[in-house]
Amino acid sequence: MDSIIEKIELLFESSPLLGLKFDENIKLENQYELMNNISYFDFGKNPNWELIASRLSPFFDCIILCQDARVYALYFQNQKIDHPIWAVDIMWPKADYLSVLKADTAPFMKKIFREKIFNPKKHSTFLVNLGTQEGHDFKMVLVSSIAEPWLSVKIQTLKTALEKLTFSITE
Repeated sequence: MDSIIEKIELLFESSPLLGLKFDENIKLENQYELMNNISYFDFGKNPNWELIASRLSPFFDCIILCQDARVYALYFQNQKIDHPIWAVDIMWPKADYLSVLKADTAPFMKKIFREKIFNPKKHSTFLVNLGTQEGHDFKMVLVSSIAEPWLSVKIQTLKTALEKLTFSITE
């Protein structure tokens, strides 16, 4: 009597649909590697943060751009949301230029939106210090519902892309 393994092998060998050949040259790709494309823009010394946020928006549930203490651009589920600029009452943490900091989602989002929009148990929030341009401080807030370990891969890819962008802006 044939073993179960032999029967399964016979099934794969005899079925044209199941007997697909495995290609050893297949390379798994990190979908977040497309984030690295932001470093290809040449902005000189003044990067266009709205353009960068729009390129990052497919990778995050929400992106909020702040200038000083005002929200001036909002991307939600890969769409730019037209809205009036509104003031936010946030004490921004000290951070190095283009560094990525993890923030506590619930209080952070309540300060920005004045209501609970994101579930703190299902969303992670990150802050990127975009530095100062023409006397104004710029920040980018990123919200993601991706779980670990994929969130770590996404954020590490973002950090790599920002490092490349830093090099092109400061060289």
